[in-house]
Amino acid sequence: MKLISNWTKDFNIFTNGDSSFTFDQKKKLHKHHIKIIENKIEQLEQYNGHVKNILFEDGTNIRIEAIYAPSPFEQHCKIPEIMGCEITDEGYIKIDQSFETTIKVSLLLEIMLRK
Repeated sequence: MKLISNWTKDFNIFTNGDSSFTFDQKKKLHKHHIKIIENKIEQLEQYNGHVKNILFEDGTNIRIEAIYAPSPFEQHCKIPEIMGCEITDEGYIKIDQSFETTIKVSLLLEIMLRK
C-alpha cells in the first residue's frame, strides 16, 4: 500500500459491479483510504487519448487523472502447452512456490530424449 500512496492520495478501485473483496480486504483498503466503487461502468471519456471521466450506468461520473487496468494476457506460442505446462485462467504458466511448472521431470527427459 505504501507504493500506491506514493502515486496519489486519491486512489479508487472501480469494480464495474459487485466486488468480490472479502470483509478483511475491504477493511484494509478502507484503512488506507482506498475507495471501492462498484457502479457499473457505461463509458470511458477521453481527450487527446487520455481518459478523463468514467461514466456509470446510473448517470453519475467521476473525473480521473489516470487509470490502471489489467490487460489480457495470451501466450505467444503453444510450446508450453505442448510440453505439458498447465496454464492458469489468466493465461500464465502455472508455477508452485518453488517457481516450478507442472511439467514432471520424467516427462521433460522423455521429450528431450526423443530427439
